[in-house]
Amino acid sequence: MPDASILKQLDALESIAKIDATTRKVEQEIQEVPARLADLKRDVERVEEMLAREHHQVAEAEDLKRKNEGEAASHAEVLSRSRAKAAGARNTREHDASQRELETLRRLSSERDDELLKLMGILDELRGRIASHEQDLAKLRDLLTTEQANAETRLAELRAERDRAATGRQELAAVVDKLVLRRYDQIRGRRGDGLAEAKDGTCMGCRMSIAPQLYNTIQRLISIEQCPFCQRTLIWRPPPPKD
Repeated sequence: MPDASILKQLDALESIAKIDATTRKVEQEIQEVPARLADLKRDVERVEEMLAREHHQVAEAEDLKRKNEGEAASHAEVLSRSRAKAAGARNTREHDASQRELETLRRLSSERDDELLKLMGILDELRGRIASHEQDLAKLRDLLTTEQANAETRLAELRAERDRAATGRQELAAVVDKLVLRRYDQIRGRRGDGLAEAKDGTCMGCRMSIAPQLYNTIQRLISIEQCPFCQRTLIWRPPPPKD
């Protein structure tokens, strides 16, 4: 014959487990609020670091461009003097030497012009990326500001919801043997839940088969037993009566 005290304790444990499942879900939502803010802060920092690198690249490219422009101006002066020298050549040998010098200077000038054009293209690309990333950063900062403003309100709502869900747990806990409740809480802390249904000779928490003798004891409702594999407290529900 079932023990009335055991039945009462199992009913209380089942109600406690339902309360704990609800409060655990709300607690997870509470933890997600600061996690969401942390993710947004990391995104802001990532874009800020990217922009800092890009600004540094622009500064380096601009320095190199100014250097090349200065060298180009000096090179133009050398080229002008070389043209004047070629124009004043007194014989064929001087003329040929001047022409070779001019060709070399023109080639170097062309290469420098190409490098300057390449640098200008790189600068345009970098500035375009910076403009785009600055827009991204502004949006992320706005989103972070909004999320931070809403976070405390949302956390207060969730904490109130958690407290409402936990209503009555203390009274139910008083019905359960202290050792049984302590074991339930310990397993719940490790596995997320501390109660499992025993059904058809199987623990529905870990899906392991229960020894026939233990399953028979559970069905008799004369003691509160744990699964020997996952340590969850086992509860057995009689099958509904057949019509």
